Amino acid sequence: MSAKTIKVQYTTKKLESMPHSDFISWLDNSPLSDRDKELVRLYRKGKSYRELADTFCISESGLAQWKRRVYEKLCIYDYKLQNK
Repeated sequence: MSAKTIKVQYTTKKLESMPHSDFISWLDNSPLSDRDKELVRLYRKGKSYRELADTFCISESGLAQWKRRVYEKLCIYDYKLQNK
């Protein structure tokens, strides 16, 4: 079984330091659904997993899986997920 290779275009640190207007423009032009975009926006604002799970009416573990899939779609490497 071979390891999955993910092309890294962005890191969460780079996204967090991106000016707000650039981030919104980048996100609006992404191939994500509106719900996925809202997740990324709220996560970038610093919402906790508990707050996000409550907002989207899902469990925290379900939220973590969803967030990983969204970040994979965007080719984002999340240092926070890798260091857990």
